[in-house]
Amino acid sequence: MNLDLETASKADMNAALATPLSASALKKVAREKLVAMVLAQDAPTPDQMRRDESNHWGVDPDAEPEPTPKPTPAPKPAPKTPRVLDDRIVQQPATDLKHVKPINEGTKKHLIAQALLIGATVEKLQEVTGWNRATALSSLTVDMKASGLGVERKAGVYYLIMPAGVKTIPVRAKDQTREAALVAACK
Repeated sequence: MNLDLETASKADMNAALATPLSASALKKVAREKLVAMVLAQDAPTPDQMRRDESNHWGVDPDAEPEPTPKPTPAPKPAPKTPRVLDDRIVQQPATDLKHVKPINEGTKKHLIAQALLIGATVEKLQEVTGWNRATALSSLTVDMKASGLGVERKAGVYYLIMPAGVKTIPVRAKDQTREAALVAACK
């Protein structure tokens, strides 16, 4: 090519391109970018370099192409350590027996109280009730508070705390009054 890129106009460089730019695109492109485009089209492609045995790029036409390296897989993230919750009383038991209400026999609240009596994890409560984690956890405070029972967490296991004077879970059968169920729980 006989074009002097330092003194040539943008129009001359555009004419030297294999695919010239439109007039509006030519106005928007910087002169340096247009020079780079002209130089890029004049550079030989790898196929042209292989065909030209006397090229000045120093490429051996008979050499095998270098294999592309395989990308290294991203490292696996470290497993999350489970959060350890402090031991604490989640729900205080009622201090007065007039605030203790018997639980109806066979209800999910009754199943939760029975599981807590021997100690249960949240997963065990989910299994017993069929509820999701949030609902099972909220039942520890809402349902047990309504019954006057307390809940304590020790090493991730939840236990039932009976109010003073109550020896068993106050459970009310269908044919039983609330008072009779409470008296039976205190014996």
